[in-house]
Amino acid sequence: MSNGQIYPTSLEGDSGAAFSSFEESSTSPVMENLDEDANNANNAILVEGNPPHEEVHEEENNPFEKKGRKKTSEVWKDFEEVSLPDGTKKYQCKSCKAKFTIHASGVTTHLNRHMRNCLLRRVTIGQEKRQKTLSFDTIGSDSGMSLTTFKYDHAKLQKRVLNFCNVPPPHTGVIIADALYKCLVDWGLENKVSSITIDNATYNDVALKNLKATFELLNKKMLFEGKIFHVCCCAHIVNIMVQDGLGEIKGITDRVREGVKYLAASEAQLIQFGEIVKNLQLPLKKLILDCSTRWNSTYMMLSTALAFKNVFPMYKARDVGFVYVPSVEDWEKVECVCEFLSVFNDVTNIISGTVYPTSNLFLIEVWRMKEVIDKNSDSEKEYMKAMALKMKIKFDKYWGECNLLMALGAVLDPRYKMKLIDCCFPEIYTESEAARNSSIVLQSLHELYKEYVAAYSLVNIEQNSKQSAKELCSSSVVSGEIKKLGGGRSKFASFVRKADIIQPVKSELEIYLEEGVYICDENSDSHFDALEWWKANNLKFRILSRMAADILSIPITSVASESTFSAGGRVIDPYRASLATETVEMLLCGADFVRAQHGLKKRSEVEDSCR
Repeated sequence: MSNGQIYPTSLEGDSGAAFSSFEESSTSPVMENLDEDANNANNAILVEGNPPHEEVHEEENNPFEKKGRKKTSEVWKDFEEVSLPDGTKKYQCKSCKAKFTIHASGVTTHLNRHMRNCLLRRVTIGQEKRQKTLSFDTIGSDSGMSLTTFKYDHAKLQKRVLNFCNVPPPHTGVIIADALYKCLVDWGLENKVSSITIDNATYNDVALKNLKATFELLNKKMLFEGKIFHVCCCAHIVNIMVQDGLGEIKGITDRVREGVKYLAASEAQLIQFGEIVKNLQLPLKKLILDCSTRWNSTYMMLSTALAFKNVFPMYKARDVGFVYVPSVEDWEKVECVCEFLSVFNDVTNIISGTVYPTSNLFLIEVWRMKEVIDKNSDSEKEYMKAMALKMKIKFDKYWGECNLLMALGAVLDPRYKMKLIDCCFPEIYTESEAARNSSIVLQSLHELYKEYVAAYSLVNIEQNSKQSAKELCSSSVVSGEIKKLGGGRSKFASFVRKADIIQPVKSELEIYLEEGVYICDENSDSHFDALEWWKANNLKFRILSRMAADILSIPITSVASESTFSAGGRVIDPYRASLATETVEMLLCGADFVRAQHGLKKRSEVEDSCR
């Protein structure tokens, strides 16, 4: 992605991260499913407006009142004047609801600037014009950056792609950090960042270190003193680990890959292969050729090829040029490898979800991976042993020390609490390390909880002072018995607020940890939503529920933002390779905004919610 034009490139970046895409559509995602919504909106306008035959009386103008200056600027089509609760007036954007200062001189330069840059306004214009645009293909993300935020709102995990920005070359950590900080300042988020999830690349590590140093230098607020500021993408780490293991069985995978590649090279060969499949009445209908940077595609290739193991020798009898027929021993190896990799494939699918919390799910999956690696490290089969030992080295490198975020997330899941820590830490770490890491997790929980208690008490004190000032102001107006009644109630309300600031003998965290774990039915455990549980118990745990919502909403993979880039392939095709950067940004971000506004989901998100 350059500053002037965007050209279609391959989706495989250095990180090898997995991508998902928009569902099949022949039109732009901005335009999908909008006709019905537009009709509903029109109906809503008719209902909310004045009845057709109702006479509307306007107030008479004062002939002696000085008339205001007529507003002729084009910006007034997109802005309106609103009054804030404190009595001040602001200009508000009709699209994104952003508010701006009203200058006495009537200047509208700042409004014009926002009108040109407001993405929601551009999306709205695109909806009104109903322009049918573009089919999607590929977009390169090497020099682009998207910022995706997750927020907790009414116990629902909501994802928002705020914007894209071009990162000028060279893409060093310092330049990436500067670009990211500029975006945060422009959007007013520099004091609201708790963590950033990013791929495990050297320049990303440098970028996060520089960004954290900038926050500390400028005294910007960071949750938990920045201890969970940098979150490495766990899906990327799993990818690196399995790729290393696959390198040890390269001969097995190469034989299957070359056979699939030979068949995929000609449509006539695929048809002939398909006829054999049809005669054998096999359920699967297609082969999969893997992508070298995505291990899960290699797993899918091997598992589907395994289903056609009887077809390969039969096809060889028809095509003498086909020499890529694995032996019976090779197929046995493929079967063992697929059984081993299926665990990591399940883990990747679970932690890559974007419509449910993931930070509470990963610790138990790490334990699961640790068990299967240790089991195969002692295997009698040399190829499985070599593969597992190679993966064990990477596992110890990345998870040899306690990952604080996944531990905190697990404890704040009512099904696990500290019981999961006590159960799995001795399996993952040595006895001394397990005890030390358990104490670190417990201490971190109490320190983080104290931060939220202090913030909650400060909010109560501010509300108390505001209420006292309001009572003092209203007391001069109220008289007689009403004044006495109101004063009594006000004193009681003030007493309750002050008592609310005083902490009980046992904190909410201590009560939560002392209670037993929440036991789900076997059928409902896979559909359990920790955020829903905290919503149902937020009156009992008023402070702890806020802390849990913030921790559980932190994504442990960067799949959400990468999936936005993966949709770009269908925005730019060989016939539309010179779209302006702003146009592509509007289409990609606009699609995300429209989906959120109308409750639409991508196919991958539907699968996540059903999981």
